[in-house]
Amino acid sequence: MEKLTLILEYIKYKKLRSISIITAISFVILCFLLLQTISHAWELSLENRRDDRVATWNKATYALTLPREYANEINALPGVQKATFANYFEGEDIGNLYNQNMLLNIFAVDSKTYFDVFPETTLNPDELAIWKQTPNGVMVAKRVAKAFNYRVGDIVTIKGKTFPGTWKLKIVGTYESNFKTYADSLFLFSWDYLNSSLQESDPRKNEISWVMSLVENSNSLEIVQEIDNHFRNKSVLTQSMTEKNMLSMYMSGFIGILDVINIIGVFLMLIIGVLLANSMSLKVRERKFEFGVLKTMGFTKQDICSLVLGEVVLLSILASVLGYFISIFFIDFTLGPMIVKNMGNVFPIFEVPLSSAVIAASTVLILTTSFTLIPAYRASQVNITNLLKAVE
Repeated sequence: MEKLTLILEYIKYKKLRSISIITAISFVILCFLLLQTISHAWELSLENRRDDRVATWNKATYALTLPREYANEINALPGVQKATFANYFEGEDIGNLYNQNMLLNIFAVDSKTYFDVFPETTLNPDELAIWKQTPNGVMVAKRVAKAFNYRVGDIVTIKGKTFPGTWKLKIVGTYESNFKTYADSLFLFSWDYLNSSLQESDPRKNEISWVMSLVENSNSLEIVQEIDNHFRNKSVLTQSMTEKNMLSMYMSGFIGILDVINIIGVFLMLIIGVLLANSMSLKVRERKFEFGVLKTMGFTKQDICSLVLGEVVLLSILASVLGYFISIFFIDFTLGPMIVKNMGNVFPIFEVPLSSAVIAASTVLILTTSFTLIPAYRASQVNITNLLKAVE
C-alpha cells in the first residue's frame, strides 16, 4: 500500500507529463485496434462465406441481367441441390421516421426457394408460409426490423429507384442468421410481385440479377465449371464462383494490405514502448535525490526498481483502459455503422474484437515494462552517496 501511494504521487507530481504519456499510449492503442478491426472484419467475413454456395451472374458485368429460365436450368444440373434467384431493388422507405440515415438492402427474390439456399437462417415456419402466399409480402432481417421499428402487419411504402414507382409492401415475418453476414441485413419481397408489375415492353421483364445455388460441397469447383459450360453456347454467358471465392476475388487486392496492416501495428507498439522508456529514463534522472532519500529510509534496490516499474505498469493500464473505451466509441459506434452501411456486402460486422484489445493491452504492458527495465535497474544500483551528489 505504501508503494502504491508513492507511485500515485509520482504520477500526480508531473500531471501534464503523465497525461501526455497516457494520451500517447491511448492513441497508439486506438490506431492498433482500428487496424486489427479491419483485419478481423475481413477474416470473419471470409470465414462465414460458404464453399457450397455458388453465385452465377452475367459474364459481361454485374449490371446486366440473366434470363429467368437460367435458374431452372441450373437447378436441374447434377450436384445442384437447390437454386434460387434475385433482383437487386434500390429503394427507400419514404414513410419511416425511425432511421433516416440507414439504407435498406432490398432484394426481390423467389420466395419459394430463397431460404432453402440460405439454411443458416432462422425463421418462423408459419410466417414463411404466409410470405409465400402473400404477393406483396416482406420478410425482413430482425436487426433491420429493430432499426426501422417494423412490426409484423405493417404496410411499408417503398419508393423505387432502379424500378421507379411507389410500392406498398406488407411485413409478414422476420428472420435472422446464425452468422453475422450481409444476408442478415436484408429486406426481401417477392420477385413474382415485382415481375408482374412490369410492362411487357420493359426489357427487365422476366430477367434476374443473379442465381445462388446450394451444391455438393465436395464437388463445388467442378459444379462451378459445369454451370458455366452449360451456358457457353447461349446468347448470354455466365460467370460462376463459390461464395467464398467470389468475396476473395472481390477483395484480392486487400489481402496483401492485411500483412502491411499487421506490421504497422507491431511498429506502433514498438514506438510507444521506446517513447515511454525514454520518458521514464528522464523521470529517473529527475528523481535521483528522491531515490537517495528513500534508500536512507530503508528502501532496498528491489523497492526502488519496483517503484519505477510500478509507475510504468499503472500508466500502461490506465492508458489501455482509456484507449479501449475510446476505440469502442470511435469504431463500434461511429465508424463501424458507416462501414456496415456502405460496405455491408464485404464487412457485415465491424467491431473491435475483444481478443485484439487484450493483445493490445498485454503488448503495451510487456513492451513498456521491458523497455523500462534498464532505467529501473540503473536507479536501483547507484549508491546513496552518488545519488545525493547528483542533485543539481
